[in-house]
Amino acid sequence: MSKYEEQLKRVTPENGLVELMYVSEKQFEERRFLTGEKSPQEVVIGNNKMVII
Repeated sequence: MSKYEEQLKRVTPENGLVELMYVSEKQFEERRFLTGEKSPQEVVIGNNKMVII
């Protein structure tokens, strides 16, 4: 179990769902993005993301 999984377990909400997916470095490198138009929320919030690998 990764340290991030332990951290997520401590803050998982009582209602709702948190899913984890483990991928290899090679799988991550070969990912593809298929996009359409931005949703109204994406336009307002923008594209600020943080990814911990």
